Amino acid sequence: MVYRSHSREIKALVLWHCEQGHMSDEEICDIFEVSVSSMNRWRNNVDDYGDVIRPRNPLQGRPPALSVPQVGDLLWTIDSDPTMFLDEIRDWLIITHDVDLYKGSVQCILDDCKYTYKLL
Repeated sequence: MVYRSHSREIKALVLWHCEQGHMSDEEICDIFEVSVSSMNRWRNNVDDYGDVIRPRNPLQGRPPALSVPQVGDLLWTIDSDPTMFLDEIRDWLIITHDVDLYKGSVQCILDDCKYTYKLL
């Protein structure tokens, strides 16, 4: 069967018909044009998570360039010496934390932390 996206309502309706037991699983799958493996996955999701759709993984996306302690250390350093330029901040990151970033990446990190007075 070709991959198709099914709405939450269709998934719940398929499982409701399975619970009623009036038809076999194969007949229900033929009527709704879903695979038996999809139906079993939806059942497992209901058993595990209480819904036909499992929750999103919170660890999606690219890992950050700096860890939380490194960002805290960076902000503390900038607060103690606000006259540092981006190339000096970059050199400080290389020496202190062994992290080599482009100046643009350092600028983005500072922008995310609401430190916007530093310019390239």
